[in-house]
Formats: sequence, C-alpha cells, structure tokens
Amino acid sequence: MARITAGFLAAFLLAFFTPAAAQAPGDVTDFEQGRVQYHRTCAQCHGRNMVNSGVTVYDLRKFPLDQPERFFGALTNGKGNMPSFKGALSEEQMGWLWAYVASRGEAPRSDQSAPFRVCAAEANPPLSYAVERQPRGLDVAVAKAIAAELKRPLELVFFESEYDRDKTLAQEVNALLSSGVCELASAFALFASDLGPPARESARTPDYEGAKPRRLRPFIPLGKLAGTRAYYAMAMGVITRDPAARVDTLADLQNFSVGAVTGTMAGAALMFYRNGILQARLVTLSQRENLLEALESGRFDATLTPLTKYDAYRLAHPQTRLARAKFVHPLRINMGFVGLESESATISAANRVIERALANGDLKRWAEEAGATWIAPEPPDVQPVIG
Repeated sequence: MARITAGFLAAFLLAFFTPAAAQAPGDVTDFEQGRVQYHRTCAQCHGRNMVNSGVTVYDLRKFPLDQPERFFGALTNGKGNMPSFKGALSEEQMGWLWAYVASRGEAPRSDQSAPFRVCAAEANPPLSYAVERQPRGLDVAVAKAIAAELKRPLELVFFESEYDRDKTLAQEVNALLSSGVCELASAFALFASDLGPPARESARTPDYEGAKPRRLRPFIPLGKLAGTRAYYAMAMGVITRDPAARVDTLADLQNFSVGAVTGTMAGAALMFYRNGILQARLVTLSQRENLLEALESGRFDATLTPLTKYDAYRLAHPQTRLARAKFVHPLRINMGFVGLESESATISAANRVIERALANGDLKRWAEEAGATWIAPEPPDVQPVIG
C-alpha cells in the first residue's frame, strides 16, 4: 500500500484553501480522474454523484474540507462499515478521489481566467515593492512574464516575514504555498537544505494581505518545495563616497576607513579577509544603524554590502553621491521562485520564461528598468548551504 506522505497531503490541502473557481486548468484532469474512480469504487455505497440520504452511509457532500487527513485515513484504514482500501488504491488514486470529493462533485472551471497568484516580500526594493499600490520591481517583472506564459492574469500577494526563533523564512513561504495563498513565491534563496521535504510538519503563514489575525491562523501541513531556475544572483559589492575611488579587490580597502556591520556576512568578510588585514581600518556599526546613511554622512569612506541594499538606497535617495566600485565579492547566492513539488506545470512554465529571459537578455533589461544591479546566476542553480 502506498503511504500517504506529508507532501502528498499538503498538495491536496490546496483543494480546500483554493476556491474551485480559482483552480488551475490542470485540476480538471484530477477531478475527472476522481469522478471515474469514485464511480468505480465508492458509488455503490455513497451514491452516484455522491447523492444519498446520509441515513445509512455518510453523505460525502458534507465532508469537512479542512480535514483531508481524515479522508485519507478512512480510505487507508477503513471506518465503521467502510472497508480498508489498503493495497487496493494507489496514492494517486486516493488523491483523485479527494479532488472529486473536495469539489463537491462540481467540475472546476477549465478556462484561464483564474488569477496566477505570486507571493512576494513587501517593501523589498528593487525586487518587490509597491508605489501608490502598484507593484514594482524585478520580481514583479518576472512574475508578469510567467503569468503571460500561463495565459492567466497576475495577482501579487505581498507578505511580511515574522522571523522568530521557531520559524524560518522557508517555513513561512511553505505555509503560504501549502495553504493555497499563492502558487509561487519570489526571491527564494536556492539552498538545497530549504528545498524538498520540510524540516517541520506544519507552520503558520506570515502576515499577508487579507490574512486573519495571527491567533486565528491555523497551522498548515507543509509540503515539499521545488525551486525554479535561478533568475539572478545576490552578491555583495564595495560602495564608496568618492565615485573616482578605485577598488578592484578587498585589499585596496587598506587605503580607506571601512564601515562594517557586526553579525552580518559582509561584516565577517571584511573582518576576516586575509587573516584580518583590514581590521585596523574598520569602523563597526550595530545592525540597528543604517550603514549607507552613515557612509554618506562621512563616518567612513567605503563599505561592503549586499548590492540590493545599495540599489534600494539609490531608489530612496536619487540624489546620492554614493557609488559602486568595480569589486564584487565572489560569494553569490542564486535566487529563484519556489513552489510545491505538486505544482510541476507552473514550475515548468516559470523555467521556460527564465531560460528564455536569460538567453535573450530580458532579465538584464528588467533588472536595469527596476533599478537593480544585474548579477547573472551561476551554476548550479541549487547551492549547498554557505558555511
């Protein structure tokens, strides 16, 4: 008998959290397969098209849609007069049956008017943010291209991470995907440790547009995550107060006073470079301080920082005289979209878009239009954890 896995269960939770009218065209096949399977396996007792009095057998049209685990448990182990279908039905066939029962026997819409929903971090320029409620940024441009590939209207859902001891960003994103809030999430660091099976069984969603208060949000069973192709790389660069300053390597910073934020990757890179040759030149800042504002005010001459932070600063301060030097740190983090493994058709569409946009230069152009410094991703797309 095939085992009902957490990833499999999470995939079908989408049938509950996503209205039938907003299901993707691919769900029509699961519904039809489920309808056929139901009439082969279940109709003799539960009635054709699930129509029965509910007196002698359970009326499946009233089955609680937030309890798919109960449905799969009854199929696997039997319940009351219902026999066990252990060994008689495959995991896939059970999934088809749930798709049929969860739809109340009504076929999902097969048109392409359902919105393609993408979750993106709010206030995260130049990748994803809003100006007068209009979404902008590199991630938004890529999401629009994926929506066009799917021939569906795009709907952006901005969320705000809650970072705490008991939850990681990967778990928050997984909860958004597993609950059906969105089909893909953008700007996901493609680390092998964050893809595949989740590190914990369930998590609450973070704050997002339209979310219930946190205390009313249920814990969502988490599914298996799959990443798309990487569409850009996050990297650190040297920023100076003097546009004419030449910095080809970190060793050139020995001629400058250098700002470093404690407890950050950039700060560690400066602190330990060549056994600490820059330490005498470092001006340390806490994580509560604004590094680039301190640089512009003259507290030091240069710094190393993620280029997305510099790009965001430029967007907020268009008159800034801060400039990016030539040096870009060799450490890169590939970023992609992420979805549930069950959303293979959507992930494939995203991969087609990203591959074309990398090949024809659209991604570089979209980045420039968004005010983002373009750093091309490097293979492999999915990376091991950085130590």
